[in-house]
Amino acid sequence: MMKLTSEQEAWLDRQLAKNPFIVLDYGQSHSWPQGSKKRGYAAEPGTGPADETCKTCRHIALNFLSKKYYKCRLMRSIWTGGPKTDILVTAPACSKWEDKSTETVKQRVES
Repeated sequence: MMKLTSEQEAWLDRQLAKNPFIVLDYGQSHSWPQGSKKRGYAAEPGTGPADETCKTCRHIALNFLSKKYYKCRLMRSIWTGGPKTDILVTAPACSKWEDKSTETVKQRVES
């Protein structure tokens, strides 16, 4: 584990305050972690209805590869095998959130 300077900790605190859904990439080519936003959300989390989460949205999808990965169906065209397009089921709902009860059997079969 690398030790952060107080300046680096302050920078990280500012970044996390701006976007709590930031993912840090500790790649070998970087000497300092570079922030990279998750791209799996259809819109910015927290812009949807209050008290709703991705788990209660009809667009949530469970992708089975070697493990289980939650994805947003609206972003299917950019899904990757990596975590960058994963979503958190506990994330606050985005502006594209729709109630699961509006889903029909036909929509479930087509997706």
